[in-house]
Amino acid sequence: WLPPAMVEVHIPSKGLHGELLPPAQREEDDLPDELTLLESLKQQVETAIGRLEASNEALAEALEEAEDEDFRQALEENKEIIKAKQERREKLAEKIRQLRAAAAAVAPAPAAAPRQPEAAAAEGGGRVRFQPAERQAGPADEQLPAGLDL
Repeated sequence: WLPPAMVEVHIPSKGLHGELLPPAQREEDDLPDELTLLESLKQQVETAIGRLEASNEALAEALEEAEDEDFRQALEENKEIIKAKQERREKLAEKIRQLRAAAAAVAPAPAAAPRQPEAAAAEGGGRVRFQPAERQAGPADEQLPAGLDL
């Protein structure tokens, strides 16, 4: 397999001349930092591994019946691909673990629940009395139509 190369483009009738460069290749270990994307990639790799393993089982059964060089080669190639995908899955799983640990380290501590007046009274041995607040008239009251008392 050869990586894509630069291509020169010349279209005289359109007056176009230039170079077409392939997009930059991502390094295999250049994993994203988004947890949901990593989990999706890991699921895709696991699905691919499962399909390759099922394919290998079918190839192995066929090879038990009769030797076939193409089947044997496909079986061996699948084993190499499975190994590479298992390594990729482990890298994804490790990155997921790292992101979760980092998120847990910076997550704010849960806020303490506000104390209930009854609990405060029980601790202090006293009683808690609730009194309604006095209503104070304000500018909004002056704007209400007659008969509405909110």
